[in-house]
Amino acid sequence: MSTKKYRWIKNNEHPESHNGEIREHILIAEKALGKYLPKNAVVHHVDENGMNNKNTNLVICENENYHKLLHTRQRAYLACGIARYRKCVICKIYDDPNKMSFNVRANRANGMTYRHVECHRNYNKLYL
Repeated sequence: MSTKKYRWIKNNEHPESHNGEIREHILIAEKALGKYLPKNAVVHHVDENGMNNKNTNLVICENENYHKLLHTRQRAYLACGIARYRKCVICKIYDDPNKMSFNVRANRANGMTYRHVECHRNYNKLYL
C-alpha cells in the first residue's frame, strides 16, 4: 500500500496495520504517547505536509471533529490573522462569528456554516 500523501512503514504486528503497513506518523505519535492511539484519535500535521513526521509537527487530536476544527482555525489565521474568525459562506469574508448567524451542517468543520445576516438576506432576495 503506497500513497504520496503519507509515508507507510512495514509493520505486521500493529493492530491498525493495513496489508501489513501503517502510516509512519501514527507510529511516531504512539511512541511519544507511550501507547497505541485511542480508538477515534487522529494525528494532525501542523504544516499540512503528510511527509513531515517530526514530533514538533504532529498533534494528536481526540477525534476527527477536533482535527477539522484545527484546519478551520488554521485557514482563518492564515487568511485574516485571527484563528477564531469564520468565513461567511456567501461573501467568503472572514469575520467575528459573534457578528454572524450560523446553520448546523454535518459536512462542515465543527458542524456549522457561518454567514453574515446581510449576506443571507441579499442571497434570499436574489435566489428565493
